[in-house]
Amino acid sequence: MARVYALKSELDAWWSSRGIHLLPESELPPVPRRKNRRKIWLAAAAAVALGAVLAGVRLFPRLAVPALRITPFTSYVGEVAYPSFSPDGRQVVFTWNGEKQDNYDLYIKLIGGGDPLRLTRNPAYDSWAAWSPDGRQIAFSRWFVGKPEAQILVIPALGGAERLIGTGLVPEIWPIPVFAWSRDSRWLLCGYPESVTRTALTRIAVDTGERQRLSTPPQGWWGDDSPVLSPDGSELAFIRRHGPQEGNVYLLALTPDFLAAGEPRQITHEDCCVSNPLWTAGGREILYLKRDTDITAMYRVAPSPGARPRPVTTIGTLGAQFSASPQADKLIYVSGAMDSDLWRVELPAVAGPSDGHDRVLAPTRVLSSSRMDAMPDFSPDGKRVAFCSNRSGSMEIWVADADGTNTRQVTSFDGPQALLPRWSPDGTQIAFHANTPGDRDIYVISAEGGKPRQMTTSAINYAASWSHDGTWLYFTSDRTGEFQCWKMPSRGGPAVQLTRQGGYGGIESSDGKLLYYAKTFASGVIWQVPVEGGEEKPVHPAVRSFRVAWNFAVTAKGIYTAATENALAGFSLLLFHPASGEIEVLGRIPKSLGRSLAVSPDDRWFLFQDFPAGHGDLMLVENFR
Repeated sequence: MARVYALKSELDAWWSSRGIHLLPESELPPVPRRKNRRKIWLAAAAAVALGAVLAGVRLFPRLAVPALRITPFTSYVGEVAYPSFSPDGRQVVFTWNGEKQDNYDLYIKLIGGGDPLRLTRNPAYDSWAAWSPDGRQIAFSRWFVGKPEAQILVIPALGGAERLIGTGLVPEIWPIPVFAWSRDSRWLLCGYPESVTRTALTRIAVDTGERQRLSTPPQGWWGDDSPVLSPDGSELAFIRRHGPQEGNVYLLALTPDFLAAGEPRQITHEDCCVSNPLWTAGGREILYLKRDTDITAMYRVAPSPGARPRPVTTIGTLGAQFSASPQADKLIYVSGAMDSDLWRVELPAVAGPSDGHDRVLAPTRVLSSSRMDAMPDFSPDGKRVAFCSNRSGSMEIWVADADGTNTRQVTSFDGPQALLPRWSPDGTQIAFHANTPGDRDIYVISAEGGKPRQMTTSAINYAASWSHDGTWLYFTSDRTGEFQCWKMPSRGGPAVQLTRQGGYGGIESSDGKLLYYAKTFASGVIWQVPVEGGEEKPVHPAVRSFRVAWNFAVTAKGIYTAATENALAGFSLLLFHPASGEIEVLGRIPKSLGRSLAVSPDDRWFLFQDFPAGHGDLMLVENFR
């Protein structure tokens, strides 16, 4: 017979809760004759066992629970990103730019060791992979850097021919995760970009590519993304964003055919920066990440409105891009952070449109930290540079000398990101935009620092630039429901719409007569419109912004742009001369180009941000509970 253990205090509390009060030992009656003692003890043992079961007393010693174990899953040179588990939790598919850091492709690696298997070999950026529940296919997205659209594809998990499912716009925010599979492996669920800043949950048929919308975000909101399917397939957890950083976890009930069964229910009520939802075992809780300035924390919350989130304190220092195994006993994530630097190139003398194809322009790093340094702009005298950086913990506006010395922080939002600084013509002020809670607005601040002046108060407004006389601020806004180029008095006042066919990232021509801009967010042909409004037309079919709409520069010589066939291998720097209509190749720069560039007013120096790269490994968390 198994022995039963219980504390006397626990048993006393159990008897007392049922109105039974045991006498102390001194008041117990005499012990009965020996022949009855065995029956009495058996009865007592049975009563104790029954009471222990009813009272929740543990009858057996606690089994040893395996300790949480965190180990590097990869230790490769280069950048790894966007991991995802196989259905059995024994393999991981991820993006890696390879031993030579020359291309981003999909790789598969077995947990427990072994070399990775390379799954794709396309020169484009392959990422955001998700394994089908039947284990046969992997869905992923392919972006040809500089193009406004990305492809949605599936490939056999063992390798083989890829199949195109469809295409979609490249959103301004890349969610995590991008895809969720239905349990029957027939559908892909994603936040499909209806514009660069508005997504809706969508069901995509893997066989035909047919799309059906599952959610309708509130008007003016950025939309719904990052879907994860509950273990039983009945609910979809996702992020609904009010702005680029302001989002919360919502739940959407699904029909057996993975269509919406009602309206989404809000689960969390955080004020900022929620991302990357995950389900725990059995669907009992939802995990999510919350970023406060430069610190990321993980929380867990029951999947019901009003539930109180609790922090997950067992993992330690967190990275990014988490994925959970279907069994929810393992997590994998990217350690470290993103890093980009600012590089300077001395420009050659203009020598005609045919020169420069074989000329190599060697870049020199001028502004660097272990964090992001980005979006530079030269002051009107060329002696200083404004840029944004999160080297102090949050993304703020900084100023430095043109050679990278004497850095000084200008803004102190301490949370909301301050981005894309632009000097005023007299060099005394800097315009920029900030992702404040609920909106994205234009601000102006003294170049010496101080309190910023908010210029816009509604809708999404960004990418500010000055007119040459300093009286106007140009910017992009969706206040009419579509993104167009606007201008407003730099001292404040009503805004005037300039474009009617779409517009992003306007910069005034050197003679102050035209506004140059792109019609799409993710790269595109550069267009022009008179600064007073009027006919909108392309500048030249081959003159395009690079990666994002504002990634070009304008001086008295013309429009500087970039072009490349392989973004990691470097790029060619081009100069378009509006008067002659010719495009001059200034040279090839053997460095990746990120989302911003600038040219000094005297056309001597070219300054650019390199492509942000992650540093760190894939980290495997085992025995997660």
